[in-house]
Amino acid sequence: MGLSILVVDANPVFRRVLGDVLAGLPGVDAVAHAASAAEARRLAAARRPDVAVVDLSLAAGAGPDLVGRLRHEDPRVTVIGVAERNAGPGPAGLARFRGASAIVTRPAPGPFRRVVTELSTRFAPLIAAAGRAHGRAAPAGGGGPAGQRAPQGPFWITVIAVSTGGPEALGRVVPLLPADYPTPIVVVQHMPPDFTRALAESLDARACLAVREGRDGEVLAAGDVVVAPGGRHLEVGGSAARPRVVLHDGPPELGVRPSANVLLRSLAAVDGSRRVLTVVMTGMGEDGLAGLRALRPRRPYCLTQTEASCAVYGMPRAVELAGLADEAVPLERLAARLAAVARGTVPLPTS
Repeated sequence: MGLSILVVDANPVFRRVLGDVLAGLPGVDAVAHAASAAEARRLAAARRPDVAVVDLSLAAGAGPDLVGRLRHEDPRVTVIGVAERNAGPGPAGLARFRGASAIVTRPAPGPFRRVVTELSTRFAPLIAAAGRAHGRAAPAGGGGPAGQRAPQGPFWITVIAVSTGGPEALGRVVPLLPADYPTPIVVVQHMPPDFTRALAESLDARACLAVREGRDGEVLAAGDVVVAPGGRHLEVGGSAARPRVVLHDGPPELGVRPSANVLLRSLAAVDGSRRVLTVVMTGMGEDGLAGLRALRPRRPYCLTQTEASCAVYGMPRAVELAGLADEAVPLERLAARLAAVARGTVPLPTS
C-alpha cells in the first residue's frame, strides 16, 4: 500500500497541478485536496494521511498554525510546507518550529511544463523519504533521462485511442504525466494530415515528456510520446524490448486512418511477456474495440474515460459494453491513475 497525501492550498489551479504531480510520483496511492485550514483538519481526521503538503501563505497566518495542529493531532504525519518565493524566513521558520519536515518554495510563474518539472523535481525526494519513514518505500524506477530508459513495471507500452474532443482531453492528460513515465506511449487521434503535427507540438510545449509525431522506423523508449500522423496508419513492430514504428497507407478502417484497431492488432503480434496498457478516451464510433478483442489473449489492461467527462461517449461506451474495460476514470484523474497503473504501484486483476 502506498502513501496517502493531503494537499492544502488556497489557489485552486496550483492545488490541482500539485496534486496531480504528487499523484504521479512512485509510491503514492491517493491524493486529497483542501482549500482551507478548516477543511484540511476535517479531511485529516477522516483520512489520516501519511503526508500533508501545506500552503504556508493561507489567510491570517493559518498555514504555520495548521502545521502545528496536524502534527499535534497525528504525530505520525509528515508535513511539507510550501512557501511563497518572497515571503522571507518568517512563515517557513515558524512552520519548521511547529513540525514541518521540509519547506518547498513555490515555483515562479512560467511555462506549464517548467512548473510541473520543478514541482516533480522538488517533491520526488521528499515523498521518497516520507515513504521510507512510513515503511512504504517506492519501487525502483527506470533511472536516466526520458528516451534512454527501458520500460519498467508490468507493461511494455501504453496506447491512447481518442477522437472527437481529443485535443482538449489530451491537453488535460499528457502534460500531467510524470517525467519518469515507465513505457513508450502511442497516441491515435483521429485528425487529418498536418493537424497531428500541430497537436504534438502543442502537447510537447506543455509536457514533461517529449511528444512528437511518429516517424517511420524510429525505435521507441520509455517516456516517448508518439502521435500517429494524420492520414497514415501506425503499427508497432520489432520486440517489446525494442519496439519500432511502422507507418503505412493501408485502407481506412471504420472510416478512419490512423486507426487504433490497426495499432492494437499489431501489438498482438509483438513478442514479450509483459502486457499492453490501453486508454480509450472521448470519441465517436467504436475504434479500438476490435483491436482490444484481438489483443485479449495478451491480457491488456484498459482504462476508459467516464461518460460524464467525455465530449462524445462513443468509443469508451463500445469498449465497456463489450466487457473489455477494466476501470472507468474521470478525465481529471486520468493522468495520475495512468501513471500509477503503468508503474505497477496498484494491484491489478490477475485473470
